[in-house]
Amino acid sequence: LGKTNKAIRVFESSLRMQQAVLGNSHPDIARIQCDIGMTYLGFGRVNQAMNAFLESLVITRFVFGNRHFKVAKSLFRIAQVHEIQGEYDAALAVFQETLHIETESLGLYHQDTITTKCEIAHIHHYRSNITEALDMYYSALDGTKAATFSHDLLV
Repeated sequence: LGKTNKAIRVFESSLRMQQAVLGNSHPDIARIQCDIGMTYLGFGRVNQAMNAFLESLVITRFVFGNRHFKVAKSLFRIAQVHEIQGEYDAALAVFQETLHIETESLGLYHQDTITTKCEIAHIHHYRSNITEALDMYYSALDGTKAATFSHDLLV
């Protein structure tokens, strides 16, 4: 608990200093909020993590718009918290929104897109939706193969 509180105090101090210089709606402020969320999540404090991730999302959407890959990263973390809390419907909906943004902004073969497909597959698998899980796993595998093939062509 002592290490958690110390880490959070350091991040919050950094946040206040950065806000004083940059204002409240700067990408660096969103990053610090995300770091705070990851720290909370790492210590099992999921409610505080969710609040920090939501703050980060608000700033990221304000700065970059709704369809930017950085918004997808924020949404991914929020979906993970929903999943950890056993809120599978909410997690699935947010992961699907994440996937849509990643596909548009990063492409089908980007590692983030593939990772999100795997997360969606995990939820389907956990919920015994085996057909949907397999479809998503195969889609992720196809993306991995295509990305590997493209990489091999560049080397």
